[in-house]
Amino acid sequence: MPFIAGVIAYGVLFAIASLFTEPPITHEDSIQHTSFLRAIRQVVTRRTVWSFSIAGLVMAFATSPVDLYNLSFVALGLNPQYMGLLYAAPSIIGAALGYIVHHLRRLTFQQYASLDIIMNILMMTSIGFFKSLPLAIAAHVINMAMWRYQSIMYQHYLLELFGSSRYKATLLSVTNNFKLIHEVWLTLLFAGIAQQIGIIGAVGQGVWMIVLTWPFMLIAIARLKRMQLIKKTMDG
Repeated sequence: MPFIAGVIAYGVLFAIASLFTEPPITHEDSIQHTSFLRAIRQVVTRRTVWSFSIAGLVMAFATSPVDLYNLSFVALGLNPQYMGLLYAAPSIIGAALGYIVHHLRRLTFQQYASLDIIMNILMMTSIGFFKSLPLAIAAHVINMAMWRYQSIMYQHYLLELFGSSRYKATLLSVTNNFKLIHEVWLTLLFAGIAQQIGIIGAVGQGVWMIVLTWPFMLIAIARLKRMQLIKKTMDG
């Protein structure tokens, strides 16, 4: 019965999605014929590549150690059968936060980035240093609930900075791609550290990595803001 219900549900979703249509959009010839590589070069320049790389690194810290977190919960005494509940709870809380998440926009880009970093530090500290299952669960629920809006918030701030750019889709794609690149080597790095000093110890080492990244993130944001201010002044 669950299988049949799932097939019916996905069948209905497919039928509804098939009815969606995209309204016609007209572009200027100069925009329409812009190649992908040219769009990338317009966004990722010698002056911005470092900022995008740092932002992607900060975003990747939230997801790259997830497998270690799962093993850490078990090592701290969590019964594996409750792992599903551990991930369902943040989704429920994240959905509830959707009604007030717009208040986060009152924060500056630097303030939100710092909040994002602090959430990850709390998560890693509760496992790697305090080795407390209750604290780890609480930190995980809060961190993952906030993570549901991480991409949305970073996109919001970037679009504020580059709002007049015709390459908005490329801008958002570049940011996400930098994040995915960092996830690859960070996952391998955490796995290598875990092999040497254990799972709990590897999570603890992540604290120092993200703390060292923090000031560079703030500098990267300030640099982007300064560059965009100069550009707007010259354009004006």
